[in-house]
Amino acid sequence: MKFFVGIARFRLDFAACSSLKDKRRYMKSILDRLGNSRLVGAAEVGNGDFWKSGVIGLVCLSSSRTLVLKAIDGARRMIEASGIEVIDSETWVLKPEDL
Repeated sequence: MKFFVGIARFRLDFAACSSLKDKRRYMKSILDRLGNSRLVGAAEVGNGDFWKSGVIGLVCLSSSRTLVLKAIDGARRMIEASGIEVIDSETWVLKPEDL
């Protein structure tokens, strides 16, 4: 059986936030929306104590490499549509042979 695992990391800038509480509200909203899409699994993976930046990690599993890349791109667009700037991103797509 052939499958692909997509992994992505997005570094985010929370310029509109004025406190850690604001950032956590934005982060929770983003993670809830990503989780509701049922295409990716997402979690905050870094900069948890800094209120101006954050890091989100994503994972997607599919039998199609194209679908994995589309899901990750859709997640990025969803984050940016919420008004949060993606400063940097990294994406990896692994095949079973890579694991």
